Amino acid sequence: EAALDAGAAEAAPREGRRAGRAPAARAAVVRAPAWAFAARSSGQKRRGAAMSLSHAEWEEQKLRELEDRHYELQETRRREQLQKRARHQRSKVEFKNWLLEKESKERAQQLLAKLGNERRRRREQWFEVAIALSAVDRLRGVGNLPPEERKKRKLLADDFYRWSKDPEHGHEFENVPVDQELARTFTANAQEIMSEYAEQLDRAGQYIIPSLKYSIPKVKQAAHDKRNLFNPDKIKYNKIFVRLLRQEWARANVEMEVRLDKLCARFSDLDADRAEARALGILGLNRMAKWVEEDEIEAKTIDENRQRENKEDAKREHSRFVAKKERFKVRLPDASEEADLDEVTRRRQKILFGAAGQAAKPAGRMNFAKADGVSVRVSRSKAANNSIDILNATGSLAGSRYAYCLNSGDLELARRKLLDEGHIYKENFKDEDGDDLHEEFLSARQSNSKKARMRQLLRQREEKAQEAFDAWRVQKALKEKAVEALEFVDKPGRAGQPPKVAEQHWRYVGEQLKAVDPTLLGAWVSWSE
Repeated sequence: EAALDAGAAEAAPREGRRAGRAPAARAAVVRAPAWAFAARSSGQKRRGAAMSLSHAEWEEQKLRELEDRHYELQETRRREQLQKRARHQRSKVEFKNWLLEKESKERAQQLLAKLGNERRRRREQWFEVAIALSAVDRLRGVGNLPPEERKKRKLLADDFYRWSKDPEHGHEFENVPVDQELARTFTANAQEIMSEYAEQLDRAGQYIIPSLKYSIPKVKQAAHDKRNLFNPDKIKYNKIFVRLLRQEWARANVEMEVRLDKLCARFSDLDADRAEARALGILGLNRMAKWVEEDEIEAKTIDENRQRENKEDAKREHSRFVAKKERFKVRLPDASEEADLDEVTRRRQKILFGAAGQAAKPAGRMNFAKADGVSVRVSRSKAANNSIDILNATGSLAGSRYAYCLNSGDLELARRKLLDEGHIYKENFKDEDGDDLHEEFLSARQSNSKKARMRQLLRQREEKAQEAFDAWRVQKALKEKAVEALEFVDKPGRAGQPPKVAEQHWRYVGEQLKAVDPTLLGAWVSWSE
């Protein structure tokens, strides 16, 4: 309307100067309404019946009528343009307000989704979130609308309700009183819990819910699940929860109005609208953005502390693992000791089983050499009863200095095996706490000294046996040579030989054979025949 008035004021002097007409006359025409021109022309027509007009007057009258129609058409077009411009301006303002409202709502929803879960549980912080959302609604222009208009415009109260109803991290009311009429509609178990809790608070005869949290009333069950998971009290608890939520939201709106008045008083240098917008921004989105930063810092700190605790737990667990490995550690003999033991074993087998150095192989699983054809079971191998036997069978002990047992029983069997083999190490004489078993070590070392002497005696016996074997081999060679030479010696009693000389020759050969080896008696007897 203001644009239309301004356009009419600007058009009056412009139309007065049109077509070289007198400005006063044109101004009069502009100020006069259109119906005045029509009345004047009609009056002239009536007077024309009584008097005749000249051609110049008639022409001037016709030109004036055309100009008036042209002017009215221009005025109509100009008014339409001004109205269109005004509508466009109003649309821009409405779109700007709608966009501001949309951005404010979406920003509030994003910040609400980023708030930490602990803020829902803490009542004071939870209530401050309700105040902030109420301020955002007021900033959007929907907070102070009538109830009918609020239904058409979505409030942030619905988002606040959903945020508070989260089944896992939602808000929880404490010490919620319930009137007796409503309490009687609950099950007997629920009534007993509420009444007992009221007695603990010295409020006998009343019903108080210890803690109230929104829960899903119905649970989806599989077709084969026959359990009755429906709890009729859940629906009633949820109704009470929703009623309390609405009451707290209304209280948050009242508190927001009180704080808004205080903040607007601080911005007295601004006009009322700007002061209110700034105060609502501080109460709403600014505080929510600050809370998001605080919650992120808190979550980061909690995560860092959790990681630090996990690392410390891992270190302690590793330390316990290493300590356990150290407790179940067994010192193994060196390669030189193993080689010495293998050599002693080889020599022992050589003495016991002959030059082959090993026992005779048993018959196969199915030996058909005999006539009966009875199957013969081979000797079974001895099963491993400790970690050393297992690792030795797999070849994993090659070059290893230590072996690690699984438990205390395995450790005891492994130490006993090493003791039986004569390997005595002080590191193997420790209890489960890592303390040295000095007495057992001394006792084992003394018993091991006897075994060492036995091994020394065995070595001496083997050396003497080797010397005896060498002598026996030399003697055997002499015997063989003597038997071979005996074939070329003349036998006694040959032709022309006196008996006495023959007997001396026979006796002399026997003496020489006996000097070589007394076991050559048989060869001498055979030669004498």
